Amino acid sequence: MTDVVWLIPILPLFGAIINGLAGNRIGKKAVGFIGCATVGLSHLILISTFFHLSTLPHLSRSITVAGFEWFASGYFRIDFSLLIDPLSILIGLVVTGVGFLIHIYS
Repeated sequence: MTDVVWLIPILPLFGAIINGLAGNRIGKKAVGFIGCATVGLSHLILISTFFHLSTLPHLSRSITVAGFEWFASGYFRIDFSLLIDPLSILIGLVVTGVGFLIHIYS
């Protein structure tokens, strides 16, 4: 489950890059489909992550998904990772849900 969590921020970014660079060449319907599909898939991943998180015990409803080492100097290192907890899931569901509705109705 935690393998696909990285797709939550990457999918809308990928869709925006495709639509920004090739939007004039691929047509209005394709741009709309790409925008809706990437935000919708991100929302579906968040929904499945919410259900996965709700099955965990109450005091351990937090998942840290390790990414990569961003910076290291001696004993000091900064890692790039994602923290999935109930608050981040709630905010992500609201943002992607409203964003998906904006894409549908625009």
